[in-house]
Amino acid sequence: MSPYPISITQLRLLSSFNGFAVNITDCLTIHSDEIFYAYDDKALKYSVCTNSIPSELLLNQEYFTIKNDSKKNIIFWSIDGKFITKSKMQKCDCAIFDENTFCLVEFKTDSEGKSTETKEDIINHAQAQIITTYKLIEEKIKAKGVDLLDKVTIEGHICLSKRYPRKTSEEMSLQALFAEKNKFGLFFDGIKEF
Repeated sequence: MSPYPISITQLRLLSSFNGFAVNITDCLTIHSDEIFYAYDDKALKYSVCTNSIPSELLLNQEYFTIKNDSKKNIIFWSIDGKFITKSKMQKCDCAIFDENTFCLVEFKTDSEGKSTETKEDIINHAQAQIITTYKLIEEKIKAKGVDLLDKVTIEGHICLSKRYPRKTSEEMSLQALFAEKNKFGLFFDGIKEF
């Protein structure tokens, strides 16, 4: 019997990514708390998952909340900067998943004021990062005989800082277009309940 939860073994993640420059097991953590948080750690230059939120992220809600009332095993996979370190390919920051749902999360919390990108440009870039990561994972596990969409529900999450003005109708239009094109949902709410 595998020491890893079914959420990892059913997707054959370990064998699918065997031979990558970084060992996938060094990038996975298992959490079973009722609530925990994911965010981009500026010092480490990759996403982390903890039971508390650094105070500097609180004001603009620059984190992703994971609610886990059943206290089951939830997997956090730090991707950009930890699992995929040197590649120029677009990739999302992390994945958070259980045996039923696989969330690809991209943080866009520190872009404001640092470039001439509009909110729409930032969201489009985040979508591209999520899609590219999804396609990489899908391709790798398909080579091991696993159909990702048959095993789990895929969700894309873009975590925007509260510094960005929220336009619900604009986000709803983007969500509809994204789902139609990619066959999985896109969310902007910064929270996932498992």
